[in-house]
Amino acid sequence: MNAQELMIGRGLMHLVDTHCHLNSEFFNMDRDDIVARARAVGVRQIIVPATKFRNIPKVLTITEQYEGVYGAIGIYPRYCADWQVSDINRLRQSAKHKRVVAIGEIGLDYSWNNKCPRETQHRVFAEQLKLAADLDLPVIIHNFSELCRLPSTHRSISAGMQ
Repeated sequence: MNAQELMIGRGLMHLVDTHCHLNSEFFNMDRDDIVARARAVGVRQIIVPATKFRNIPKVLTITEQYEGVYGAIGIYPRYCADWQVSDINRLRQSAKHKRVVAIGEIGLDYSWNNKCPRETQHRVFAEQLKLAADLDLPVIIHNFSELCRLPSTHRSISAGMQ
């Protein structure tokens, strides 16, 4: 028996997959098997992040289909270019779902192929951080940028979340 088998067998290991895109169409044929295999190796909870508004209904449906599967609601930095003032209210409504446990996947992405302007990314990120603080939810952060050098406005929002 290896260490993993020993720890799982005795109930000492409790794994949480904090970032699993089970809503991807790539998993439509074997989603049940994926969840079952995760359970078999000790994964007790799985968090599925919605990354854009059109993903939210599918993520919420998946969370209702599987025990221990939860959702995170947020707008990924590559999908924030069309952000509207009212969008934060749409997120707020979705985040009230009983199976939503986080705001995410949110953050900053300065890669060459991201068409969303940096200023917009910062504004949308700040609004979503504030939403998480208001709802007392943790965040799942996408970091492909200078995130460790957050502007002071982001730091003050995130400091209130500790």
